[in-house]
Amino acid sequence: MFRALLSTSQLRFYSRSLSRDIRYVELMGKGEAAIDANDMAALGRLMDENHAMLQELTVSCKELDDLVLAARAAGAAGAKMSGTGRGGLMLALTPTAELQASVAAALRAAGAPMVWETTFA
Repeated sequence: MFRALLSTSQLRFYSRSLSRDIRYVELMGKGEAAIDANDMAALGRLMDENHAMLQELTVSCKELDDLVLAARAAGAAGAKMSGTGRGGLMLALTPTAELQASVAAALRAAGAPMVWETTFA
């Protein structure tokens, strides 16, 4: 039998970590379902929720948060940072070409050093 002694702070840390992991796995399942259903509004909300989780983990930064907010303000269905953190990469969900152009312009105006526009079928 394995037994371990943990301090109160360690128990709190592991409890928060496990709770966050469960939230992340649930979020992934909801995201996959939204993609399968072609529900861009739901997928956008889930992207926003994921970005908030990444902020809680402190892997985002002010510059990325500002770009995420600029994309949302320009009408993106959702926006979040991506990558391993602090690398300066974010993505925005723009279901139409017009919205994509508007969000891209807003990101450039907000100081994004590079903006890629792409389409997935």
